Amino acid sequence: MVDAGPCGRATTVSDYDGNNYSIKAFGSQCWMTQNLRTTHYATGGNIQLYSSSSTTVSTSTTTAYRYNPGNNSDNVAYYGYLYNWKAMMRNSSSSNSNPSGVQGICPSGWHVPSNAELTQFLNYIKSQNDYSCGSNTNYVAKALASSTSDWATPRTTCAPSDNNTSNNTSGFNLPPAGYVYADNSHLTYFGSHAYMWTCTQDGNAAQNYVLYLV
Repeated sequence: MVDAGPCGRATTVSDYDGNNYSIKAFGSQCWMTQNLRTTHYATGGNIQLYSSSSTTVSTSTTTAYRYNPGNNSDNVAYYGYLYNWKAMMRNSSSSNSNPSGVQGICPSGWHVPSNAELTQFLNYIKSQNDYSCGSNTNYVAKALASSTSDWATPRTTCAPSDNNTSNNTSGFNLPPAGYVYADNSHLTYFGSHAYMWTCTQDGNAAQNYVLYLV
């Protein structure tokens, strides 16, 4: 979740449930550095938990759902919830404006980032030499990824799972919470993938950014 301006003196933001999230300025933007774990919208409306004994879930386009990462409620405190498009957007339409103007699931004063805002964020990250892996400024996944040991076994240099203790130099702290795979309605890739929602649709899918084990 992103705010349109710098963070000022604030270091945290709270949601309707009273959860506190760390925030940090990146260039001229202010971002949360923790995944949402709210069960309500800012106005108090409930976001239904989809509970299943398996990883098969509903990806309804009409009902707002939240899901336990890895299908385990114990993961929520650190990884936050996964949300479907309806939950994230509430009743808003796709936007690629900067700022997006889509509050959606966000706390009051905050909004869901558009692809244009995410691009601005990534361009800033790539402009900082300390955040690149090796000499390639496009290799910034490790700088954004959490340093948790849950990233899966490393396969290539500069993947978040390669020497995870050197991750998160940016302080963005993105964990491998996985995502809801709409094509076959499964929770998947917990421990190896981290997806960042945007409120910008491209065809029938939302544009996003992913960190993953390669």
